[in-house]
Amino acid sequence: MYYRMMGEWGWGFMFLFPLIILAIAAYIAYMIGSNRAAGSQGQTTGQGGYRSAEEILAERFAKGEISEEEYMNMKATLKK
Repeated sequence: MYYRMMGEWGWGFMFLFPLIILAIAAYIAYMIGSNRAAGSQGQTTGQGGYRSAEEILAERFAKGEISEEEYMNMKATLKK
């Protein structure tokens, strides 16, 4: 009786559909986790804490990405 109501493929999809949903959810969770890990690279200290804005600013100045005048202006802005 149930076989005729579900058709030939009904029973197969009844078991396959939840597996597909779980696979999609696992993939999404993996992508979210990898994006968080990739987004935080270079932005954390060795102990797992985030670097302060002043540390990042000092690093940019040391690398020569910004001039001394820009460094001083930005540092003063951060102190406000």
